[in-house]
Amino acid sequence: MTSWTRKPEAQGDTIANQSSGSGAPTRMLAALRRPSALRRALALTGPLVPLAAVAAVLILSAWVYYVRFDFGHRPWGWGSDGPQISAVPAWLAFNDLGVRWAMRAGDQADAVALSGYDGQFYYYMAQDPGVILTCTHPADRAHCPIDASPLREQRILYPMTARLLTLGNPQALHFALYAINFVAILLTALLVGQLCVEAGASRWLGAAAAIYLGELQGMLRDLADPFAVFWAVLAVYFLRKERPLWCAAAVAAALLTREQLVVALPLLVLPWLARRQWGTAALFLGIALGPFIAWQAALRALFGVWGLQGSVATTRGVHLPFAGLWAQRETPEFGHMIVFVAVPLVAAALVALVWMRQRGLRALLVDPVPLVVLVNAVLVTLTAAHEWEGTWASARLVAPFIALAVVVACGVAAPLRRSYATLLAVTALGTLVIPPLLF
Repeated sequence: MTSWTRKPEAQGDTIANQSSGSGAPTRMLAALRRPSALRRALALTGPLVPLAAVAAVLILSAWVYYVRFDFGHRPWGWGSDGPQISAVPAWLAFNDLGVRWAMRAGDQADAVALSGYDGQFYYYMAQDPGVILTCTHPADRAHCPIDASPLREQRILYPMTARLLTLGNPQALHFALYAINFVAILLTALLVGQLCVEAGASRWLGAAAAIYLGELQGMLRDLADPFAVFWAVLAVYFLRKERPLWCAAAVAAALLTREQLVVALPLLVLPWLARRQWGTAALFLGIALGPFIAWQAALRALFGVWGLQGSVATTRGVHLPFAGLWAQRETPEFGHMIVFVAVPLVAAALVALVWMRQRGLRALLVDPVPLVVLVNAVLVTLTAAHEWEGTWASARLVAPFIALAVVVACGVAAPLRRSYATLLAVTALGTLVIPPLLF
């Protein structure tokens, strides 16, 4: 496989070397072209400063979310005397349990909303994996605290990781679900930053990938998406290191965290297929797809339907590009979705297309990451209005390939990659402007 390292761009002393003289004008031009003191300082900071910056953004976003959504003074904890009105404990705020589902599990004392959001279902699975069996029997549906089964159960790795880390302690689970995503986002920043450095770009691009709005929102409501983004980025990291089996294992983890990634992430096997390393490619696909297929078969046996059928049902067929978004044009978040989701989505596709134009389509047999980005970007534009019900639904759906597009951007011209990174960093402001409504 060809080398992944790209030669850093020429600096100002290139002009000086090309000049026939060594007079003051030449030296002045060379000085102007050299990196500024600030850029030199940033280049020497290593990974710690970008990680600290990302951590600060995550903490600040959590604080903004808690304050703007009025968790400091709201009804919660539905007991025999009704809800109390007081400050919601921080980790319960991020779980966003809804009384409608909490009552089925006897957890209404921790409910903070009437219906709650998707992250609560991971909490119930982590608290008691037996609820999966409860939800398979129609007679027990009144005690099933999970909706849309077996759609939710497909993303089993996130709740089971939390359960493993806490040994099933319900109180520790509240913190663990948040902490897993917090750490996953930091590791995403670290890995993307390292890949960019090895490509001759700035480590700070990893920070831009980590603070995309979809990542932040996934963390704020204990969703599986930041964990899935981490596994997808880790798979690409091992691809670049030519570690096919580790890459396949990371793909397998990603698919058990967010099932939609099965559409394109297995394309990372292309380099070994192109080199006719059939044994390695077969082993890659077996490791990458084997656990996913086995879990889908288990869900089929339990529920009578494949888990993926639920995923396909939510898209409600294939539509014209952005028809689903346009169907939401009368909703309060239509403008937010354009700025924070549609524009970064188009930008990610553009980055992939520019890379392909510069390198040629045959280069995808060596580095299939741009193809993964483009396939996912196109498919998201074809989804129905259900997937565009606000930024909470749409931003996290695009988060994995938004991050992978940063890796691709490290191989294109500096102005384009800087523009893309700046765009992603700006989306972090979305936590300040999205409507503060619970479900």
